[in-house]
Amino acid sequence: MNISFIGAGKVGTSFGIYLKEKGIKISGYFSENLEDTKIASFKTKSNVYKNIKDLVNNSDIILITTNDDSIKSIKDKFIEEIKYDLKYKIVAHMSGSYSSHVLEDLKKYDCYTYSIHPLQSFADIDTSVEKLYNTVFTIEGCKEKVNIIENLLDKTGNKYFKIDTNYKELYHAGACVV
Repeated sequence: MNISFIGAGKVGTSFGIYLKEKGIKISGYFSENLEDTKIASFKTKSNVYKNIKDLVNNSDIILITTNDDSIKSIKDKFIEEIKYDLKYKIVAHMSGSYSSHVLEDLKKYDCYTYSIHPLQSFADIDTSVEKLYNTVFTIEGCKEKVNIIENLLDKTGNKYFKIDTNYKELYHAGACVV
């Protein structure tokens, strides 16, 4: 299973390092900031992708770990540039506030969309990696292939629960209060 990240900030880099520490291979990173991409790739011993198309072609699971405002533009870029390369792939974002519906348009290209949310804040990379060992995740999205996401989290040893897409906003509001 090849896992790649679009977004090499605190969330993407921390989660990539964490997965690598758990023995899960990371394919690589793409980010608008090439320096961040190089740092995340170095820390995870993975590839630096200079464009999204190459990343998608070398990935089974694509995790979008950008800020929330960029998720829709990445989805639009997928549709404009690489829609036919998405067949059978898993595309997930790690936003707490958006449900998988933000990626809904991608389903017509035969991929599977999810939201995978770690219930923690990401102040800095080192602290965030350490906190991930005890973090609970939520999964919401397609029913098909959700077992692959569950198997990934089973390999890490993290607890997780699935939520109904209709309750994602309520979940996020509750998480913010906590």
